[in-house]
Amino acid sequence: MTLPVGEYGTVTSVLSFNWVDDYFARPFNVAAIDRVDSYTQTDVRFIWRSPAGQWTVELFGTHLEDEAIYGRRIVPPEFVGNPAQLALFAPRRYGVQVGFAWGGQ
Repeated sequence: MTLPVGEYGTVTSVLSFNWVDDYFARPFNVAAIDRVDSYTQTDVRFIWRSPAGQWTVELFGTHLEDEAIYGRRIVPPEFVGNPAQLALFAPRRYGVQVGFAWGGQ
């Protein structure tokens, strides 16, 4: 949603919500260790744009739930007893970004 703020430009708000159901990391779908649990991810962003469109300032927060999300979790049969191979998604992040466009919009 974009709102005009008079002579100061515009402010746009963005809310993103993503839900992913349980899935298996390998094609056999038999081992519990291969199952990746369902998760949600919520991101929010507020963007200010100057009237001429040259400047932007963005405030953002991503993965607001800040839960550990495993993209895959695999224990190959030949390595049973050794640590599993894990891939984690990015944790919660927040910050500010400032942008300048040469030549305006």
